[in-house]
Amino acid sequence: MARWTTFHVRQLARSMKEALSKEGFSFIEIISPCPTLYQRRNKMGDGLDAMKFYKQHSKIRNGAPTAEVGLDISSDVIVGKFVDRQRPTYTATMHQQLRERLGERYACFEEEGVPCQ
Repeated sequence: MARWTTFHVRQLARSMKEALSKEGFSFIEIISPCPTLYQRRNKMGDGLDAMKFYKQHSKIRNGAPTAEVGLDISSDVIVGKFVDRQRPTYTATMHQQLRERLGERYACFEEEGVPCQ
């Protein structure tokens, strides 16, 4: 799991590439300005002002505990790569559970690109 703002383009691109190259579920949170509604109603300026805000108020803390990186209007935006776990895919987990439950009765049919193991 990672979180980046639209100001952190290089880090965001790197995280997306890494997430797409891994098997299993990946999650990246991207914080993006809303100049047409939120910023205008709160008199916060335009999109460029939002990018300046992200630059000034973002703190990179890779590996930070997820319980400590909540978003709050009065504090800094904590960004970075928080969790990096290698987990099996949904299909591999499903095959494993069916194999455990059904034993010899389980007949696995290989799907495109997913071996039965």
